[in-house]
Amino acid sequence: MKTDNDMHEDDPNDDDPTLAHRLSRVLRRLRTWAATKAARYSRDAERHFIRGVSYSVGSGAVSILIVWWERQH
Repeated sequence: MKTDNDMHEDDPNDDDPTLAHRLSRVLRRLRTWAATKAARYSRDAERHFIRGVSYSVGSGAVSILIVWWERQH
């Protein structure tokens, strides 16, 4: 036999959810939001890292060319 609390858990459209049900809903939304942000920032961090490495390699290559050029003349 279902109690009043069991009935609230089964019906997401319940007009009068319990405090635990409302808290669970808020925490679920917060967890989803946080996971979305973490995934986005993870992708951004990877892009920034790759961009930084590319700029560093390019700067190093240009520096080596300049040193080589100066030694030639």
